[in-house]
Order: sequence, then structure tokens, then C-alpha cells
Amino acid sequence: MLRKEVKWEEVVRAVEKTKGESWDAFADRHGDWGRDLALWVARRRAGMTLRNLGVVAGGMDYSAVSEAIRYFERKRWNSREVIRARTRVLQFLNLGGQGQKPLK
Repeated sequence: MLRKEVKWEEVVRAVEKTKGESWDAFADRHGDWGRDLALWVARRRAGMTLRNLGVVAGGMDYSAVSEAIRYFERKRWNSREVIRARTRVLQFLNLGGQGQKPLK
């Protein structure tokens, strides 16, 4: 099955649109799930490497990117707000959004 290629900028735009605020407003905000959602989408659905994600997300180390994605899947996965946001982002990117489960 072919996957649609998406770019980091498209993922960020979709998350911004979903949250109703700019990347700069939420990317470094403590406790905000927006950055981690963008990292998850770009890793799982766009196939970006942890190292590349760290660079484009503002200079994060690849291990910090990995932990952010794991934390997002572990702690935020069942939040109604995050489920809706995740679905909207995937729909904005034409990637589908129903039944998405974390990859182990």
C-alpha cells in the first residue's frame, strides 16, 4: 500500500490550523501536546527520521524526539481532545484519521 508523502511544513500547518494558533505559540509551551502531535504525524505517517525531526522542530536531539513521541502515545493517546485533533490533522493532510493506533 502506497503512503502519501507529506512534508514537515504541511504537518505544522495542519496542527496550527487544528489548534488555532501558530507553531511558535505552542511548540515550546510546557504541557502542550501540539508539538508532540506534529512529531508523531511526521514520524508515523510521513516517515521522517528522528534526527531530521529534531532539526526541523527547532534543534531537538533525536532521543528527545523519540521520548516526546513515546510520551504522546502513552499519556495523551486516550485524551478526547487529542483524539479529535489527531483525526483533524490527518484529515487535513488527506491521510485518513479513523482507528489510528500507536506503532510499537
